[in-house]
Amino acid sequence: PSPARQPRPAAFLPVGLCLCASPLSMDSDVASDDGTPRIRDDFDSTYNVDWMRESLRSKPISHAHPDLTLESLSILSRWHARFDRRLWIRLCHKHRALKELNEVAPVISLVRRHIADTPLGPGEKFTIVDLCSGFGYLSMFLSELLPPARVRKIVLVDKSWPMYKATPRPHHINWEHIQTPGWPIELQTRKVDLKSTREVRQLGTHVVEKAVGPVIVLAVHLCGTLSIKAVTLFNIMPQISLLVLKPCCLPGKVHLRVKSVWDIGDHVFSAKDVHEAPQPESRKPYGVEQKFAVWSDHLHAGIKLNDVADKHLKTILVTPWTHQNTFIVAERNSTGQVPHDSQASADLSQLLEDLVQRHENACTPYIRRRAEQLEQAERARAARDEARLRHKEAKYGSRRRMYEAREAEDAARKIFEAAKGTERRAEAEEALRVAEEAAREMEELAKVWGAPCEPTPPREGGKKNPGKMLSRRVIQRDVILDG
Repeated sequence: PSPARQPRPAAFLPVGLCLCASPLSMDSDVASDDGTPRIRDDFDSTYNVDWMRESLRSKPISHAHPDLTLESLSILSRWHARFDRRLWIRLCHKHRALKELNEVAPVISLVRRHIADTPLGPGEKFTIVDLCSGFGYLSMFLSELLPPARVRKIVLVDKSWPMYKATPRPHHINWEHIQTPGWPIELQTRKVDLKSTREVRQLGTHVVEKAVGPVIVLAVHLCGTLSIKAVTLFNIMPQISLLVLKPCCLPGKVHLRVKSVWDIGDHVFSAKDVHEAPQPESRKPYGVEQKFAVWSDHLHAGIKLNDVADKHLKTILVTPWTHQNTFIVAERNSTGQVPHDSQASADLSQLLEDLVQRHENACTPYIRRRAEQLEQAERARAARDEARLRHKEAKYGSRRRMYEAREAEDAARKIFEAAKGTERRAEAEEALRVAEEAAREMEELAKVWGAPCEPTPPREGGKKNPGKMLSRRVIQRDVILDG
């Protein structure tokens, strides 16, 4: 700190600040200058491979892909030994690595099967393009799991990467983990904004067309219309032999306001077809889950069939607590032919069905637990509504009885005034006594809900309002209770 802002001694700090100023927190999880969290002293004993093994047991991947889980733990142990502490916490902070591994497990299985079954020519190797890669977890795991003899490089495409040979700025993704030596398959980063048609065209020209061998395009968690860019890239580039697309979310409502229409492949649809698709036998639009299914169907229909061996749309439960579990897979034959009845197409269909079944079995406990949680929430909501209804009935019922007692008292007073000096005076006094006792009982009951009820005093120059029996204090109390 500057001399003008010297910190006070710990003895003069409040108790909470004295605890924070202890030597144990000098290396706590506080963001450093580049935005990455610092590491605690007990980091090695907390975020080690044993901790990750225990965390993976609670995720579907441990039941659906047990072999991949063991391989991934071995990879994580090597990263733990290779990366420094600061870089390691960037990988596993907030369970990022485990979350991404659980969600991309089907993609890894599809890529490994495609690379193993696709024949290559002399000097050819696969090139993998990871669209919207983000931090690059999928590419990092593939670099460790795939055979380097069949894969040349993996290109991580994202608009947040720095430019080539530039110094990363605060708004960029720090590529320190990518440039760290030791990757079995070369990892490259490329700054591309998929919303720009020009940059997508440059990606096809400089990466896909220049690749010596087939190209695999992976598009996981593509938001909105970026999924259309991935399908379009697959349609116009015959060098791409495999597309694995996992849409993330729907296109924004702005496309509905500007009446956007998309033409991908031989399929044309509009934003209205997605956001305002009516339910069968109903005029109401679909909910978010049904809209997402309609959006995925349109993306699947936009893949051309003229040179595609096979295409599939499957729901694989990688995150059973959300509806974003749709995978779109399209495969071409490397020879350019279209073997619709080939053994490779049958193997792909069988693999997808196997993935669907394994993830359904693995997610059954999560689905059952989620159903129980929803049932408990529904019971709690019903109990709350019933309590509110009883509260309202008790409050307004007592008020209604109080009004009736007041009306009976007023009627008895009128009878008493009319019967003065007559033989009915004794009857009128008895009626007045009964009415006054009833009014006192109702006033005692009304004390539960507010102050004793008194008639509103008459305004100057006006008449008394006998119908307005509650004071302002009682009304304010009722408003607070209603709120």
